[in-house]
Amino acid sequence: MKLYVIHDGASYGTVHALGPAATTLGAEIVDIAWRFDPLARDVHVGGDDAVLCLGTSAAAELLATSLGVDARRCHLVGNAAPTVDPVAQWRRRGLPVRRERHVSRFARDDALRAVEELGGFPLGLRTFVRRGAGQVVRVDSEPSLHSAVDYLAETGSALLLGEWIERPLLWRVVIAAGRAIGIGKRHADALCWNASGGGVVVQGARADVTQLARAALTGELGAVDVLERDDGTFALIDAHAPPPLDEVVTWCDDEARIALLRALFDDAA
Repeated sequence: MKLYVIHDGASYGTVHALGPAATTLGAEIVDIAWRFDPLARDVHVGGDDAVLCLGTSAAAELLATSLGVDARRCHLVGNAAPTVDPVAQWRRRGLPVRRERHVSRFARDDALRAVEELGGFPLGLRTFVRRGAGQVVRVDSEPSLHSAVDYLAETGSALLLGEWIERPLLWRVVIAAGRAIGIGKRHADALCWNASGGGVVVQGARADVTQLARAALTGELGAVDVLERDDGTFALIDAHAPPPLDEVVTWCDDEARIALLRALFDDAA
């Protein structure tokens, strides 16, 4: 069986890093840098083969079409953030999500209603950002709520009012084809990945974290933030674009790379 890796010529390191894992599975990697490889037109993908397209979905679909491969068989790996509201989808599916409400400095009555819906003070007001860490302010009363809303509104970000957790533990889990291949623990603004041979899970992480993340993500490759509360319960916070695959195969170990490729071939079968 073969794994066709299609990219724009900037991912040779990724292909090289996946080589030993492919060999372990008895697979041959076919490296296609579509900008430079005229042989791409002569590729014929067999029924047991898998196709990994590195780049945006649109580019990958175009490449797949040029190779005569059904785009639905391709594993699209891009770096775009989700375009839909994942929290609303998770709530409809009955998954545990962080209890939050959108608030605005121009609708103070709505903010007070949100306080009632969330069970009263204390609450946490945070800025919503797709990348990096947003600001979080504790509010204990109506005056402090209005003051915090006015202050954080200056950032230009959307504002979310939700449950206040004194010592939250935040995990970011990377999922590939339904399997957890990496998990990071957030410390302030930094994210500590299992980059030093720690296996799929960093020390201290519970299996519940990866199980919930796998239930939340249905795409080929993505990342999800999971909140662990003081009482040991969990809630989903947000979905993110995954780290670039070049980074993923750098910090994950051989076992995780094998799991990633095995998942691709299982899905192609």
